[in-house]
Amino acid sequence: MRIKNNFRKVIRFLFIISFCFLLLSILFQLNFTLKENSKVLGKKNLLLFILTKKLMVKKIFEDESDVIKVNFKIDFKKLEIIVEKLKDEPVAIICSKECFYLSKYSYIYKPKDNRFSINRIKIFSANPVYENSYLLPNITLALAKIFEYSNLKLLPLKEVYILSNLDLKIRTQNFYFLVDPFQDINQQLKKLSFFLDNYKNSPFSQIDLRIPQKIFFK
Repeated sequence: MRIKNNFRKVIRFLFIISFCFLLLSILFQLNFTLKENSKVLGKKNLLLFILTKKLMVKKIFEDESDVIKVNFKIDFKKLEIIVEKLKDEPVAIICSKECFYLSKYSYIYKPKDNRFSINRIKIFSANPVYENSYLLPNITLALAKIFEYSNLKLLPLKEVYILSNLDLKIRTQNFYFLVDPFQDINQQLKKLSFFLDNYKNSPFSQIDLRIPQKIFFK
């Protein structure tokens, strides 16, 4: 019985080794076309690509300072390796316990030299913020509309606060205003315009726009 069991183990081991060698030989023979934005960069052996992928990413970061993320997609049908580079200028600095850049695509990342531009608005989050993650789509959309509104209305923004319930508290030069990013942000900004057009001479330090069809201020 022992001899049979040992023989089976040897056969199984030899089969696994043979399979691994076969797989490696297939991978070594596969040559893929390396492409970026439909531009052919050359040919790349699949096995060598797998072994040197990290070095390729490192070189891209070193050569192209505006690249913040690199993805590779392997198309086995077309025998292609697609290089995808995320290039971006940061629109803000977002902080919880630690600070990161926030890209216009809502991607959260660290600057390569760990230095932050002083010309970027700061966003403070009551909830944890993690590197290489994305901001929630509703908050991203709300911030984009608020930044656009600020430019159109010449209303400079100083800071943004993401509260624990995910509402946004925006600090301008003279007052704060609160919005709910999960409600219609356009309607909330319309209410802000109405209030500033009609009650700008009233004493106030904060405007709450979160309740539909109502405006609260103090």
